[in-house]
Amino acid sequence: MKTMIYSVLKNYNTLAADAAYTGRFPNNQPGANIDLLQQRMAMVQSWLQLLNADELFVIQKHLIEGIDWARVTHLYTEYWDGQFTRCEKTLYNYQASALMKIEEFCNKHIDSVEHLFGQQLDDLQQNSASAERA
Repeated sequence: MKTMIYSVLKNYNTLAADAAYTGRFPNNQPGANIDLLQQRMAMVQSWLQLLNADELFVIQKHLIEGIDWARVTHLYTEYWDGQFTRCEKTLYNYQASALMKIEEFCNKHIDSVEHLFGQQLDDLQQNSASAERA
């Protein structure tokens, strides 16, 4: 589950772009399921609403925007106008806490998660099984 959550968050911008484009130009996307894309976006937004300000900052900067830890640390200090400084390890702990909250939410709503991200879960499970055999 953690791997799927991590993957979805890393690909959040692509998901958002697909949902926005498909919603605006439904006729250009034959076979695209607009409802599914919108439901996926709603699920991820629900995940983000679970987080406190520190966790949300780290998830947005590191996972969604793909910024490396050293820059996230610098941006965190800038965000708080230099009043608060955190080391990379603390920010990493914020991310771990955020992912744990999201995983607990997903486990609570497993049927919806499997419906929305089932193919992604299947792909990740196949990849991990292949990696274990190798």
